[in-house]
Parts: sequence; structure tokens; C-alpha cells
Amino acid sequence: MILARIKWLIWNKITSLTSRGAWLGVWLFKGRFLVGVMAIIFDEKNQVLLVQHQWHEKHLWRLPGGLVEKKGSLENNLAREIKEELGVEPKRIRLVWAEKASWQRRIDVFFLFTPQSEIRKLPPNSEIRRFRFFPLDSLPRGLFPGQKQIILLAWKQSKENLLP
Repeated sequence: MILARIKWLIWNKITSLTSRGAWLGVWLFKGRFLVGVMAIIFDEKNQVLLVQHQWHEKHLWRLPGGLVEKKGSLENNLAREIKEELGVEPKRIRLVWAEKASWQRRIDVFFLFTPQSEIRKLPPNSEIRRFRFFPLDSLPRGLFPGQKQIILLAWKQSKENLLP
């Protein structure tokens, strides 16, 4: 009770100073999140690309992507991550879905990513251990939690032209 009262007093004092003080108050007392960007890449056979990272769980498959840096848009950050991990540039990037991860202070934003060229081999020093295209009806058991539903949503939206 006392701690809550102290927080309230500090919050009121900081936010009453200036708009800069208000931002400081938000930064201090409100939730902060990491923001991740993920690419959903389909090939000509409607298979989805999944990767295994060097530094994640050894056998866990996931969509390629990474964390947003302070500079640049979400799309630019995704393009940078995919260039680093897979060595390809985007032809088109379209928003599919965004959600807060239930197990951490993180928001993931998923995009349909159409590469300019075919993904043939990993670039030198890639963070990726390996990659593979999977048929939608044969996604691996070790797929990162929740990503199957988003992959299927992206495929459906792309086929029904529901993406911007």
C-alpha cells in the first residue's frame, strides 16, 4: 500500500512537470516491450520457410526474423534481419499479424515476405544453423509455439488477397 502511494506521488510529480516529464513517467512506470519482426516466406509450392537459429534451442524450428533496433521502420528492420540471416532482399513486405507474447514482455509482428531472389544457401556468419521449406500440412513437431496458426493465417490471407 505504501509503495503504491509512493509510486502515485512520483508519477503525479513527474507528469505534471512537462511533456518530457510525462514521457519519463511513462518510461518509468508503464510496461516496456521488446519488439520482434518475423518473416513468413512461401515458395512456389506453397511451402513455408522455417529456420533453426545457432543460439536458440537446438531443435526448435521457427520463422526467421529478430528484434527491432531503434532506427528504422518495422519493415526496414525485418529486411535487415532477413538479409543477415538468409542473404536475400525483399521484393514485397506485407503486414499479417501482431501479438504480445504471453510469456515475456515482447510484441511480435509478422509479415508476409516475398524475396527478390531464391534462397539457396546461408550467407557467411549467418545466425541460422539450417533452413528448410515445409509443406503446410507437414509442419515440424518442434515448431515455435503459436507460429503454426499465424503461418496458416498468412497463407489464407495471401490466397484471398486480404493483405494490404
